Amino acid sequence: MPARTRIVFILLASPAATGLPQRCVEPPNLGALTARIDQVAQAQREHRGTSFDQDVVYRVCAIAGAELRPVLRRVAALGDAQGGVRAAAICLARLGDTAALAFLKNELDTTRNATAAAENLIRVGTRRTTGLVIDYMERKQNDPSRMIDLGDAGIDPVFNALTFLTRQVPNGPASSTRYEPLATSIRRWRDWWAADSANGGVLAIEPRVPNDPTAQCLARKAEWGFSQALFDLSIRDTARALTGLFRDLAEQDPRLSTVARTVLAERGDPQEFARLVAALHTSQYNDALYRLQYIGDLRSVGALVGALDDFVLDRVTPEIVALERRRFWSATFVVLSSMVNEPPVAATAPPTQENVDRWREWWAKGQTADALKAKRRVPVE
Repeated sequence: MPARTRIVFILLASPAATGLPQRCVEPPNLGALTARIDQVAQAQREHRGTSFDQDVVYRVCAIAGAELRPVLRRVAALGDAQGGVRAAAICLARLGDTAALAFLKNELDTTRNATAAAENLIRVGTRRTTGLVIDYMERKQNDPSRMIDLGDAGIDPVFNALTFLTRQVPNGPASSTRYEPLATSIRRWRDWWAADSANGGVLAIEPRVPNDPTAQCLARKAEWGFSQALFDLSIRDTARALTGLFRDLAEQDPRLSTVARTVLAERGDPQEFARLVAALHTSQYNDALYRLQYIGDLRSVGALVGALDDFVLDRVTPEIVALERRRFWSATFVVLSSMVNEPPVAATAPPTQENVDRWREWWAKGQTADALKAKRRVPVE
């Protein structure tokens, strides 16, 4: 995805860009939040629901879930299998609603293709729901009837559940279904879950932030997996008191690690900045471009200019490397032009060696921070 497209997408995905009443403000507008939940429910009834509707519900839950239990129960009672309606049940289960939890557990126990049911319980994000999914995998791992034959492909709900655990549960065991038998991976998860009563739930972020309602709301959003809330937390953390929290999230939470590492790189962590620059030389360079653009300092500009000449990809043909290099140059021109006051090359300039040389010559003149545009930090969650 070109850099320009990616940046627009990230902004459109945030409440700040959509104008929805899902921002962390104090006090929360309960009426507007209720109306937004009702819109989700109406779309679900009319079969217009999307995956975005689920995120609407999760954000509402993070902002004021406890106060909105009645409307969430009303929506969850609609009983649709997916979308925002199911997200309401997931929210209630995290809030401790026993009926919602029993409903989600019953789906896992009674649905043949339990892939979605397992993912829903993992999304709840409590030690108990993680344990329920591990129980399910242990019960079903030797049951051939769990497999769903689609002719030229198949579905294994147990394998899918294990994949969800690996991607979403913090501090999980070092298991890999690519290199070890399924039973071994499941046993690792069971042993890990049983070894420590702290294992299995989302990392508690809210208790580690200041006694500030907006910061606490952002922390709850991060606990729900909205990683860009960490950018907003970092903006509010003018004393840099949360650096240790960001480091823990970078190392322990697979959902939040990318943004946490970006915050650490912005705060001067040399290892994280080097990791980010190294990503410019991989197929993930679009993400690295966006993150360096966010940091927006002189180090980032220097890294981007230096990468223009150093772009390489392993294990691909020279023709593909040449094509991807031109794409990389185009995307980098866009990002660099957005970061400096008087770019020597226009954002839309052709991806040629001549234009790369112009950037190199500009940088070799000894640029200072005065050459950079002022960073404008606005809330995204």
